Amino acid sequence: MKPEPQQQPVLSDDPRYFIGASPAMQEIYHTITRLIGHDLTVTITGESGSGKTLLAQSLHYLGRRKTGPFIELHVAAIAPELIEETLFGSDDGRSGRLAQAYGGTLFLSGIDALPKEVQTKFLQLLQQGEYRPIGGDKMIKADIRLICATEKNLMTMVNQGLFSEELYYRLNVIPLRIPPLRDRREDIAALAQFFLQKAARANLPPRILDIETVEAMMQYRWPGNVRELENMMLRFCTAYSDSIVGKDIFLREIRLDDAPPVLTDHGSTLEQNVRAHLQQYFDSHAGDQLPPPGLYERILPLVEKPLIEMTLRATAGNQVKAAFVLGINRNTLRKKIAELHIQPVEGK
Repeated sequence: MKPEPQQQPVLSDDPRYFIGASPAMQEIYHTITRLIGHDLTVTITGESGSGKTLLAQSLHYLGRRKTGPFIELHVAAIAPELIEETLFGSDDGRSGRLAQAYGGTLFLSGIDALPKEVQTKFLQLLQQGEYRPIGGDKMIKADIRLICATEKNLMTMVNQGLFSEELYYRLNVIPLRIPPLRDRREDIAALAQFFLQKAARANLPPRILDIETVEAMMQYRWPGNVRELENMMLRFCTAYSDSIVGKDIFLREIRLDDAPPVLTDHGSTLEQNVRAHLQQYFDSHAGDQLPPPGLYERILPLVEKPLIEMTLRATAGNQVKAAFVLGINRNTLRKKIAELHIQPVEGK
């Protein structure tokens, strides 16, 4: 007998509510509850796509500053020479993120990418509660709650001389680690249903997950974490006409990521190796069956990310040089760094 489709109760997409019933998430809820009446600085750690931004939003909208602005800055997406002005503003009237976050929360994602000279000025801000815009002669009060996030181990960076030890202890008042999705499999079904309902409210076709599909999803490792899960639910709504998503559709979606890698043949060109890998993928679809729609958008990041990472490594993290080598605009490079969640490079 075919299993009944999986159905779940409706969940809210209010940023104050963080979805998950797993023990790991329950511990995070308890910490959030204890922080509601305080403005203590929080540093969130976790893998890419695990939900650090959503957790920061929850801390803000459940806190005392919920009526104030929530200002986010992805530090790694800003050229190092522009980060100081982006944060502190300048005396010519350009307001920085600190001014924009006045009375609310400043969320610094990728705090590990903060340049050493800016770390010093930021430490002074945290010690004194005020800052001076670039070129300015007056100190400005910083009325903010600070939340930071990183995928890296900041203490390791401190030991390597890449991050200020004093700033580390100033930021790490309340450390919060959000676990990867593979460590909270109990939350997968609820999160998947939440994203499907969110898509339906955006006028995308409604979808229901077959219970076998959910069981298969529970066994998958989700290397892209919650972000990968959300993207897959959107593809179920847009790339397939089936109102009930069967296990075969899910397995078809992950087949590209699970395909065995093609080892580089030193006698072959890059194009030949790419062709060999793609041929494996197309061969895995039996008969006249074609890969699911969206192949172009799924393949390109697999090439772009290592290309940009290696170029940044070759230029010792200098984004201006990397953009020149790649032959793209520097703003385009910063956008790609943010989109692909590329970590900053220190040293050559």
